[in-house]
Amino acid sequence: MAANKYAKNVIFTQIKGDPFSSFTDFAGKTVGGAKFSMWWYSITKPFTMEEPPHTHSHDQIVLHMGGDPLNMQEFGAVFEMILGKEEEVHVIDKPAILYIPAGLIHRGAVVKSVTKPVIVVNIFLVDEYAKLKTYDPVTGKEVPPPPPPPAK
Repeated sequence: MAANKYAKNVIFTQIKGDPFSSFTDFAGKTVGGAKFSMWWYSITKPFTMEEPPHTHSHDQIVLHMGGDPLNMQEFGAVFEMILGKEEEVHVIDKPAILYIPAGLIHRGAVVKSVTKPVIVVNIFLVDEYAKLKTYDPVTGKEVPPPPPPPAK
């Protein structure tokens, strides 16, 4: 019997443990360049995503929802999302969709409290996630990217 023609379109993923609790991701480049990538997390405890202000060359959509699949409206966490060069703080304490257009300076999330697990899905309209520019959080000036790792 011939190989399955569309087997390449089915991607099995690995759920990984990390500081968020559990995490998995998908990059469109793994299936020939689909203009879509995503990460999703189960968040069970407070943490701060230590990221300096940065931008992307692509849009980003962040979905925040309750972790109970039978009641996703029940949101048991408080997030702070920091947007813009002015560093506006936006509190997310119920299910929400955050749209970050290409070029908007933003920081990683600050999860202030968690009383019940929540799910966060990051969607990137590009075949692989990448930061475009990073900014110094004190001066607001652009920081050059780190040098590439040495060739092996």
